[in-house]
Amino acid sequence: MDLVLIFGSVIVMVTVLGGMTLSGWRYWVRTRNKLSSDELTSALQDAIHDEVDRALAARDGELAELHERIDFAERLLSRPGPGVGDKAEPK
Repeated sequence: MDLVLIFGSVIVMVTVLGGMTLSGWRYWVRTRNKLSSDELTSALQDAIHDEVDRALAARDGELAELHERIDFAERLLSRPGPGVGDKAEPK
């Protein structure tokens, strides 16, 4: 009974100390690698501007393709079809 109590308390102490050590290590890593708020803000703004530029370029490309397709369809529709024009249709 005494051994169970001793081993149980040792396991609890090791678990608590390990958790505290890991938490301290994570905090140290985060603060060491943390950017300042000015650097973070400018980095985020640059990333947002790049993403917006990419989205606008993609939109412009899709609009140009759509314009070409509409022009092609208009040219096809403006051409006279078979049986329309100089020749009369046989009845």
